[in-house]
Amino acid sequence: MYEPKVIIPTEEQSEYKLMLFKEVIKLCEDNQPVNPFKTIYEEGEGLRIALNTTNDLPWAINYWDNEISNDNIKHVILGDPNPNSYSQEVIINCISSCKNISTFHITEDWYIALINIDGLNKLVVNESKIKVL
Repeated sequence: MYEPKVIIPTEEQSEYKLMLFKEVIKLCEDNQPVNPFKTIYEEGEGLRIALNTTNDLPWAINYWDNEISNDNIKHVILGDPNPNSYSQEVIINCISSCKNISTFHITEDWYIALINIDGLNKLVVNESKIKVL
């Protein structure tokens, strides 16, 4: 069975995951009151925020799309810190081939796939949790 090569070492993954959460927060509506002692955000129920640690973004998108199709999770936000590794055409084809409704965002530093999340859903932060409504 095919397994892509891991290109983000385990010891660096937590740092990348923190950067990913900061990027995801920018996509959310924040319903929390202003608090100088804000805690670290967590994933809400049914949501997985995943870091693509491999050299194969299409494989990662397909993997998480299948996890949703198999009812193992409801929504996935997949971040890849190498947005220039794939052409936009490849990314559009990957998202288009998902069994679940999906969209994507490309920033200067991140490619973010929103699997089973579309314009009808809303990402919000409430009680220090990122939720899909």
